[in-house]
Amino acid sequence: MKTCTKCGVEQSLDNFSIRNNRKSGRASQCKACYNRESKDRECGKNRTYCPDKRRASLLRERYNMTVDDYDLMLELQDHSCKCCGLHKDNHYKGKNKIPLYVDHRHDTGQIRGLLCGACNSGIGHLQDSIEGVEMALNYLKSCEQITTTSPSDSFAIETSWITPGNEPQLNDEERNLFIQTCINLHNKLNNIPGG
Repeated sequence: MKTCTKCGVEQSLDNFSIRNNRKSGRASQCKACYNRESKDRECGKNRTYCPDKRRASLLRERYNMTVDDYDLMLELQDHSCKCCGLHKDNHYKGKNKIPLYVDHRHDTGQIRGLLCGACNSGIGHLQDSIEGVEMALNYLKSCEQITTTSPSDSFAIETSWITPGNEPQLNDEERNLFIQTCINLHNKLNNIPGG
């Protein structure tokens, strides 16, 4: 028999978890009290962890913004990704719905908007640069030159390689076409209607 330090009730040892680091070999609190306290910790009643508090803390530490600032940005963006228009209710990581990411300039910290994971990662992988986007556009344009001679033949690639200093200059129409192509591809890959 052992007395719980939380509720003060003397109980069978089976009601206490095994703790090899304790002199008695058992936890000081009974399982019921420990489980009740664990649930309280998750909600922030006795300890500091709470998902809402954690979110507020991360927004403040990383971006110097409040949850209200985030919610206002989300409302101004119609609850959608600022880049591709994906609604926040369609933003998943595996089976879990996740909030839109705060996109910011890494050199200045300036917040640009809220993005879905795909757009945020894409911009990040292109090093947050217009040049990176233009190089990706040039690459996609060069891939349009792939032709198939017959179904049994492999692809024949016309080799007009684009090298630094040899990039074609893009006009506004070409840039807009690239952006729309990226949005359509994103929508198609994510099974979004209209993609």
